[in-house]
Formats: sequence, structure tokens, C-alpha cells
Amino acid sequence: MTTFRLLCECRSRVRSVLGSVFGERAHVDQFLPRPFVFLNVQTGERRTVIAPDQTWAWRDVEAGRFVDPPLVRVSNTNEVLGPVDREEAHSNGFIHRAVHIEIVNREEEFLILRRDDGRSEEVSGHVDYLEPEQEPEDNQHAAIRELYEELELYRNWGVDINEASNRLLPHLVHHASAVNQLLGGNTLHYNNEFVEVFRLTWDGEWGDPTNYVSNAAQWLPLEKIVQLAAGGSTFMNSALQLFLHRNSAMAPRCPRT
Repeated sequence: MTTFRLLCECRSRVRSVLGSVFGERAHVDQFLPRPFVFLNVQTGERRTVIAPDQTWAWRDVEAGRFVDPPLVRVSNTNEVLGPVDREEAHSNGFIHRAVHIEIVNREEEFLILRRDDGRSEEVSGHVDYLEPEQEPEDNQHAAIRELYEELELYRNWGVDINEASNRLLPHLVHHASAVNQLLGGNTLHYNNEFVEVFRLTWDGEWGDPTNYVSNAAQWLPLEKIVQLAAGGSTFMNSALQLFLHRNSAMAPRCPRT
């Protein structure tokens, strides 16, 4: 789900259930798929909103806005330097952390998402810098959070992120580490990321995500994914390009020169 789409849905729901008294907390009848920071642009105060465990928002939504959490800026040896705005990170090439998640079923098929704009993607996302704790998010937690968001488990499973984590963790393993300097999926900027790759073995008892994920999703064997890449009919996000590179199926496109 894009930040803009989520923002619109959040603001619409908040307006419908909240009053006009500024500064009070109120429960919101909506799951948010990932942590967001509520910024009051008048006072500069920032609050982290993590749903569905803490589904609250400030009442004066016209005085604030939802913004993505900052990323974890790191050195060229992956030492934490502190938080950085994601647009600033991508525009300036600042090194930051990310996670990629391979999802495989028992038939050795991989789950590929297809966006409305035609992009084919592997589940991936940034590691957030947690402002209240003033420390980086754990890589494994970032992987769980991205699965929770991209597969819309808050709606499709009807559980909070803690319950989803309890189900997913026994099937999630660290698979590889990589450096991603490929072209971003929907920007003209190159990535500059230290990536931790996780592999999730899908449990058939969870149902088939191709039946309930909003974006078109397919289970495809490696050979079919290679054919899609070779045909050039679809743009693959950098996570999927690196997946093919790890499996010696193709060289990554658009390397940094």
C-alpha cells in the first residue's frame, strides 16, 4: 500500500470518528499496517502510531500529517549513524538498511506481487529508525512488518502484528546478506542499501495469498521468473533482480557505475 493511499484512508477514517478537541487520544476503528509518525506541524511534536496495538490519533488532523518513519543511515561498514529522511537518503545516496523477503511454498514456487503499474516485485522494505527508542528497528522485526503490510495480514488474517509474528517467525529464516545499488523501482534514484535477506516458507494452513492480496500475486517457479526477466515485458524491483542474481539466473540490471 502506498503512503499516499494509506494517508487518504487514515485521514478519512480519522475525520469520521474524531471530534475537534486538540491533544486528546481517541481509538480509531482501523488497522494501520505499519508504524507511522504523527507530526503536529504547529508544535513540532512527533508521536509514533503503531496499530493495531495502539490505534489512536490526535483529534486535530488538520494541524498535522502522517509521515513515514526515518530510515537507518549507516556508514560504509554498516555502523549506525542515526536517522535520515527517506527522500533525503535516496536523493543524496546515503547508505541505509533494508530487508528483502523470499516467500516460497512447498512446491518451490516463489510468491511474486504485480503492482498496478505493471511492476513485478518481491516483498521488501526499509528498516526504520525507531524514534521513541532512538535506535534502529531489528532486521527480523522489519521483515515481519513488511510481510504484515504487503500481504495485508491485518485484514486478511484479522490479527495484530504480534499474533502475525507468532505465526510467521517459526517459518522465517535469515537467508543472505547483500549490498543493493540498483535503480529504485519507481524513481530515478539508485538504492544504496545494506540488505538482509529472509526466506519465509509458506504454511498451507494460512490459505493462499494469491486469493486475498490486493495486488495481483502469483506463485511462480524460478524458471518462469527468469523467463519474465528475459522477455523484458515487466520491470522488476531491485529485490527481485537481486533474487535472480543470487540464484545465478541473471546479472542485476542498472548497476552503479
